[in-house]
Parts: sequence; C-alpha cells; structure tokens
Amino acid sequence: MLINLSTTIALICPACGHLEEEKINIFELPTGELKQLSCSCGAEKAAVKRQENYQLQINYFCLHCNKAHKITVTAQEFWRSKNLTPL
Repeated sequence: MLINLSTTIALICPACGHLEEEKINIFELPTGELKQLSCSCGAEKAAVKRQENYQLQINYFCLHCNKAHKITVTAQEFWRSKNLTPL
C-alpha cells in the first residue's frame, strides 16, 4: 500500500515578487531538519521543519507587515488539507 503524503505551497518571493509553487514530499522532511524553500531568483521564501510531536513549523517572511513569522501546524493540517491557508 502506497501513501502519498505531499503538498504544494505557493509563496510570493519577498525579494522579486514572483509567485511560485513548491511541492513537498514527507520523505524530503526528516524530523528535526529545516527545509529551505527558495525562489528561482535565489532568495529564501520560507523554511519548513517537521517536529517530533507530529507538528510542522513554518518560518516565512510576511509581505504585509515586513516581519518574519513562525507558525506551527499539525501534520494532518499540513499534509491533508484541501483548503488554502493564508500565511
């Protein structure tokens, strides 16, 4: 039995303003390691970290307030949500 745990994150780059999608697979996120999500221009858009408590931490730069933010979501919300979640 194969389980496909992947999701797509779309973020606007804080440096160049382009909107790009990034597909993330659970196997690309070892527990405790930070995965950088970079724009094609080379700027960092966000970082995702899978935690041991079945949660994921997302670090991103907010274009609305020009500050860095950190949110934590459950693994279920991250991998299985069909809804758009604004950051």
